[in-house]
Amino acid sequence: MAMQRKEAQQVCWSISLKSPPKVMIIGTATHGEQALMEQYHSNVWVLLLFRYAGELAVDDYVLPVQPGYCGVFPPDATLTLHYQGRSTHHYAHLTLPGGRGEPEVPIAAITDLGTDFARFEEQYEAAICAYPGSPERTNMLLWDLLWQLTERTPIQQHASTTRHPALRRALELIELRLSDTIRIASLAEDVHISHRQLSNLFHDTLGTTITGYIRHRRIERAQMLLTQTNQPIKQIATAVGIPDLHHFNKIIRRELGDAPRRLRSLPASQAHLSSNSIFTQSQP
Repeated sequence: MAMQRKEAQQVCWSISLKSPPKVMIIGTATHGEQALMEQYHSNVWVLLLFRYAGELAVDDYVLPVQPGYCGVFPPDATLTLHYQGRSTHHYAHLTLPGGRGEPEVPIAAITDLGTDFARFEEQYEAAICAYPGSPERTNMLLWDLLWQLTERTPIQQHASTTRHPALRRALELIELRLSDTIRIASLAEDVHISHRQLSNLFHDTLGTTITGYIRHRRIERAQMLLTQTNQPIKQIATAVGIPDLHHFNKIIRRELGDAPRRLRSLPASQAHLSSNSIFTQSQP
């Protein structure tokens, strides 16, 4: 049976968080150096924090993975990770004490943490450092992170269920193609509607043009990579689809208020995307 490609926050699970989890193993792993695809099966919950782009297949779904995403996966799920090269993530395998009749809450399989990634990663790394010397502290820190993810899920689930399927698919394709030239006519063709219909969906649902949305996402991704990774600036420019370094520097300075090298020395919270940049039209 063919797997279904899903928007990042469209797949969710039910999870019981009445009591803290018990961490079985936690740490940081690097993959993609020997093989670009790995598959594994876990009989406990898995919490992953990504710093790379790729794809993750779970059960019958294929989900996009990007730097700044967090993934939660239930017991007995088979995960297949597709890498694009050297790829590092934090991982935790944990059990939850909830039993039959325990209240459950929805949690997204994949969450885009956006500019909260740095704060989230800091807490995750504190949990790693506390283990195994203070497993109770590790459990409490991850319990809090899981609750934070559930608090994001209802909004994301509501947004995904009220959006037109073609729009949801278009948003997913944009995320997957940010490093490439995105042609709007091809995007419309890939989601099986006309250019005009897709433009109307973006305007009516998101209040912006397709070009404006693509540009906004490129700047947001660049902001995250500049402030939260050590990737070379040229590599970041290529990764967000603006490979001309002079043009990239000019756009970043205009939209984020400073040059890329200067932004690297600032906390993520001090680099703000211009509030009206999503409405600024430019070539995607």
